[in-house]
Amino acid sequence: MGNSEETPEIIVVNVSLRKPVDLFGHWLCTKMNHSGLVLYLIFHPEEIPLLSGAKAIGLEVNLPSGFWDDIYRGRRKRRIDLIFQKEKDTYLVEVLDKKKPNKKDIERVKEYVRCLSRTWTMLKITPLIVCPSDSLASILLKKE
Repeated sequence: MGNSEETPEIIVVNVSLRKPVDLFGHWLCTKMNHSGLVLYLIFHPEEIPLLSGAKAIGLEVNLPSGFWDDIYRGRRKRRIDLIFQKEKDTYLVEVLDKKKPNKKDIERVKEYVRCLSRTWTMLKITPLIVCPSDSLASILLKKE
């Protein structure tokens, strides 16, 4: 990534929850983190054109706290929802439960990129934030 202070542009993508609901069912999606969107993207990265052809290589990946630190485990630790790889490109994917990221969400993802850039110095990292374009409640109402 070059300069460790440089943060690539964060790409914000909206994905409908309709497809996870159709695949996993409404009840199960209500029980899954991020309404099943994370699991759906593992099976269907092509839902986001940039990830078409990419492989999921990480799920709920704990982040190291510094360059020399091992990746640490535990609750309430910094972790990225998904990591995809396509050739030499690595995509960090943070999934939100709301339709639009706020400033805090953006800063958190920038920190994830800075953290991994110190460790993965040879990789090109592209951060994405995925937000639902609808809600589980609206999908259930449309079915009735």
